Formats: sequence, structure tokens, C-alpha cells
Amino acid sequence: MRKSSTFPFATFVLLTAVQTVALGQNVDVYGDPIPQGAIARLGTIRLRHEANSTTGVVFSPDGKLLATATNNSPFVFVFDAATGKRVAQFGPENPNASLYWNGQSLAFEKDGSSLLIMNLMGGQVERLHLKTGKRESLGKPSFAPLAAQASADGQWVACTDAEGAVHIFTYAELKEVARLNFGAESQLVCMSFDEAGKRLAIGDRKRKKFEVWDIGTKKILWSREGDGYEFRVAMSPSGNLVACTPGKSSIAVHTIGQDDPTFEHDKGLSGKHL
Repeated sequence: MRKSSTFPFATFVLLTAVQTVALGQNVDVYGDPIPQGAIARLGTIRLRHEANSTTGVVFSPDGKLLATATNNSPFVFVFDAATGKRVAQFGPENPNASLYWNGQSLAFEKDGSSLLIMNLMGGQVERLHLKTGKRESLGKPSFAPLAAQASADGQWVACTDAEGAVHIFTYAELKEVARLNFGAESQLVCMSFDEAGKRLAIGDRKRKKFEVWDIGTKKILWSREGDGYEFRVAMSPSGNLVACTPGKSSIAVHTIGQDDPTFEHDKGLSGKHL
């Protein structure tokens, strides 16, 4: 009886790569191009943004696409969410161009056919058409935003100014619909909308506070003190829950209108329901 032999998986991967190069395909085992002369790639280039840090990650309305941007790269990449394959890239023709995009304000428009992104070095807003690759300049605020955050549906964008105010604009038209004043002693490092665009959560590093504001009435619906360095905050789509980082190594989830957290976790301690 013939004895079966094992065939190492690593050898199979290498031979597969060699065969594809021999056939002129020049791709890795996932079907993505590899440099000329290479016979294999260890790892993958999928879902990879070529920069040191990725600050903006957003899904398209149908959940099929994923767009990323950074504050140290002039490029925006769009990936197939199911496979991680890059399907589009936007940026200057010169790869050494100055860094001018920041991913926090990145947002798909409602129909998913385009992206909106704000240049925080001046506030210029551009629309990026996914099918054609066309970049369309739309406008900019009368001030240079210090920080910006778009709503999930791309309808609104919140921008902070040097006087401590948050301006709520329609993103594409930059029409101001509300303004919240926090004062010059504030430093908002994170903002988050609910799905309806009626509530805005903020993380204020200087005042060491987390707050949720009703945009229409300009009233505070919830607040909490913090003692950590990073004041990160996120609203649930319904606007009923808010997550924040009250300590350097902790996270808490609150129900709006309740003082005690529904969940809180500290470094070294297991998560607890209160």
C-alpha cells in the first residue's frame, strides 16, 4: 500500500506564488499584485492604509464599503468590506504632497456614491466621487476648524473654533444650523453625533468633562467628570447611550438621564454591571 506523504502548507503557498509569476500574473495568494521579481508575499496588503495612524474609518450606508483616512497621509482609501481589497484611492498625484486631510470628518453621503472630507488646514470641504475619481471643491467655513466630526450619514459636520464654540453645519452646503458655546477654557478632543443628528457628545480635555448636548435646545442632557488624558466619547445610534473613557485605562457606558454607569471597566479589574 502506498504511503501518503504530507505537503507543507508553506511550500504550497510558495509554489502557488511561483506559478502565478511564471504565468505573468504577478500576484500573491489572495490575487493582489506583488512587486516585479518577487515570488511571494508574507501577509497581505488588504485593509491596510499606508500611514502611521488611521484616524478615520467609516462604512458606506449599505455596509459594503469601508473608507479610511489619516492625519499624516494625503490619501483616502476605499476597501471592499467583505474582502478587504482596496477598490479606490484618492489623493494628490504627487505622493510627497503636504499632508492636508484629516480622517475625523470623513463621511459617505446618503446614496453611498461619494465621500465628504474636510481639510483641517483651512477647512476646505471636498466631495470625492467614487465611480469617476473626480474631486469637487464645495466650500469652507469662515474660520479654520481645530477639530471636526461628521455625522454617520454625512448630513452634518461639527467644527470647533479658537473661541471654544462648536458650529454645526450641513456638511455639503456648510450652512450653519446651530452653535454651542463652551468657552475659551475648553479643548474638545472628541465629538460624536447620534444617528438623527439631534444630540452631540463631547470630550473636553481642559475642563475634564464628558457631556451630551441637545443641539436644538442647547441644553446639557448628561455629564461626567474624567481624570484621564484621552477624553474619547461615542454616542449610540439611538442617542440613548454614551460611551466614554473617564480614566486613563477605563471605559464606561452610561444611559442618558442616569447618573450611575450601566457598565464600567478599569485596568486590572473585570467588567462589572452596576
